[in-house]
Amino acid sequence: AQVPYAPPKATAKPEPLPPNSPLSSGGSVVLQGTAGLGKIELAQHAVVYAARKYFTMPVIGTMGPRTQDLARMGHEMVKSCLGAYRHAVDPSLPESDEAALSKLLPGMAHCDVIVQHLQDVENGDVHEDSRISVLHELVDVALEIIQKLSGHVSLIIVCQLEVGTTLFPKTLQYFNCFYEITAKLMRIVEERGAHPVTLWTLCKNPDMNQEFMKASVAKGWYMDLAGLSQDICQEYMAAHLEVPLGVIPEQVVSFVYKISLGNPLYIREALGQ
Repeated sequence: AQVPYAPPKATAKPEPLPPNSPLSSGGSVVLQGTAGLGKIELAQHAVVYAARKYFTMPVIGTMGPRTQDLARMGHEMVKSCLGAYRHAVDPSLPESDEAALSKLLPGMAHCDVIVQHLQDVENGDVHEDSRISVLHELVDVALEIIQKLSGHVSLIIVCQLEVGTTLFPKTLQYFNCFYEITAKLMRIVEERGAHPVTLWTLCKNPDMNQEFMKASVAKGWYMDLAGLSQDICQEYMAAHLEVPLGVIPEQVVSFVYKISLGNPLYIREALGQ
């Protein structure tokens, strides 16, 4: 049976996807930078803008900074996939995870196991030895839903990896599963289905040998974020403090700029002291 479509929104008609952009062709976009430079804010703006203007649906998955939460990425992806499908394709999709998955993926033999994984992640009950396997099982379910979704609407998948700066190499190895997930996602991005799928990856010091990195660099869609200039730092400080631009003494601007290196997070922390 044909899947019912959500009723059109009376407020606005989606515009055609912009040509020569990741949204229209699909592909890999990377935002690289340390904490506080605005990776999340930029991705959030892109997601909201694309959803409102082009009816591009978001799928979200984040990992880190704790190794205990590795499976969270899979949980977030399944949940956001179900929400996107419910909003864009089938408003009658049940709110219950088990009922929704049974309706959307009727051939899935282990639906009860997946539902239990979702509950375990929510309750923090995923066993240490099964975190990565649970992550992959949940992501594989999300991939099936993404393939169905991309038959109806364009998608923007946002994946974030955030790890600490003082972790031992052995601990950092736990996060290699993030690259395993992005490799799976890139295969869907490169399929070029009925509607484009764009992968946005937010991370610090990514592995340049990964396919999502090579693809973003080749297209010029790799952005290495840096701190604000001193002039922009002054404007940022005035906006944050909600005062006129000329009120802040130049000596204060210079001091905050030097200790923050133009990082917006550190600027806000410095002003809060």
